[in-house]
Amino acid sequence: MTKKDIKNRIREILKDERLFYPTANVLINAPLAIIQLQLQTELWTLQNVIGEINTDILKIRKSKWK
Repeated sequence: MTKKDIKNRIREILKDERLFYPTANVLINAPLAIIQLQLQTELWTLQNVIGEINTDILKIRKSKWK
């Protein structure tokens, strides 16, 4: 996977609106909780691989649902 491929995948993840839904939990919406965990983990892993970690995603998620 090249840096370009990684950046493209990061863009795809950030387009997935489920990442920006209010944080789910396994007691209320287990499928969404698992999807959000997978998206967030993949996003941070890819950002770490290319050295561009952006923790602002948490602020964005919270601000979208206030």
